[in-house]
Amino acid sequence: MTLPNFLLIGAAKAGSTSIHEYLKQHPQIFMSARKEPNYFAFRGGVPVFRGPDEGAAPRAYEGLEHRLRVAKYAESITTDKEYLALFEDSNGQPARGESSVSNLYFPEAAPRIRETLDDVKLIAIFRNPVDRAFSKFCQFRRDGLEPLSDFGEAVDAEADRVRDGWSPTWYYIARGMYHEQLTRYTDRFPRDRMLLLLYDDFEVDPRATLRRIFGFLGVDDEFVPDLTERHNVSKRTEYAPRSRQLHRWLGNPKLTGGSGSRKRGIVARLRRAVADANTRELPSRHPGPLAPALRERLVEVFRQDVQSLGRLLGRDLSAWLRR
Repeated sequence: MTLPNFLLIGAAKAGSTSIHEYLKQHPQIFMSARKEPNYFAFRGGVPVFRGPDEGAAPRAYEGLEHRLRVAKYAESITTDKEYLALFEDSNGQPARGESSVSNLYFPEAAPRIRETLDDVKLIAIFRNPVDRAFSKFCQFRRDGLEPLSDFGEAVDAEADRVRDGWSPTWYYIARGMYHEQLTRYTDRFPRDRMLLLLYDDFEVDPRATLRRIFGFLGVDDEFVPDLTERHNVSKRTEYAPRSRQLHRWLGNPKLTGGSGSRKRGIVARLRRAVADANTRELPSRHPGPLAPALRERLVEVFRQDVQSLGRLLGRDLSAWLRR
C-alpha cells in the first residue's frame, strides 16, 4: 500500500497549481495525476453544497455545469480505494505527494491527515488575502461562476451564501483567514515537518522557492524545472467550448490514460490539444482593477488575522496591510 509522504495543503489562488506542476517535473518526486482530490476534507462523502443557478451566471455557456460541479467539490475522491489508486504508479520515488487546497479550509482535514499520515510533511503557501479574494472573483467572473458583477456586492453576499449552504469556494473572506486555518495544523504537527511559504517570495524568485521545497522533501535541490508556463492564472480573457459534449468528455477525471506515466503524459497532451481546438474566445468581462476604497475596507477585515499569521510565521506582513 503506497501513501503520500507529503501534502501541499493550500492556500487557494496562491500558486499551488503552478507548484504542483513544477514538482511533477522532478525525477525524484511523484505527484498524483489528479490535483485537488480533496480526500481528507471529504472522506466518506461530500456534503451537498449549493451555488448559483446555471441560468443566473453571467455567461450560461457550454461547460458551466462541469465547472459548477468542481466548485461544489462534487468530483472529489471520497474512498480509500480511489485515493490509494492515485499513488499506485509512484515507482519508488522517495517523495510522493498530492495537492488539495481544501485541506487548509475544512476543519475535518487536519485530524484525518494526522490519523492517517502521522509522519507526513506539509507545505502551505499564503497570499495577501485581499489579492487572493479579488483574484478568485476575477477567475469566477471569467468562468461564468460568479453571478454578481461587482466585487463589493459579492463580498457583502458572503453571509447570505454561508447561511444558504453555498460551497466555500464562493467565500471571498472566510477562505482568507489563514491564521485560523493554519493553527489546526500547528496544533497537531511539529513545525519541522511543515514548510510555510509566501506567494510574494514565489512571485519574485520561483526557483528559490522550489529549491526550498526540494530541500524540505529531501530530493535533489539542484534540479531546475521548466518555469516558462504559468498555471491557473486569472486572465482577462473569457473562453467557451465550441462543443459542450466534447468539453464534458474531456473533463472526465477517469480520462487519464490508464497505468504508466508515459501513457498518462500522452493522454494529457492530447487532451490539452483537443481542448484548445474546442475553445472559442468571448468578449472580456474582466471587472478591472480593485477599487482603492474597497481594498482599504478589506484590509481592515483581514488586519487581525494577518498580524497573527505574521507572528506565527515569523515574517513581516505589513505590506499586506497597506491601503
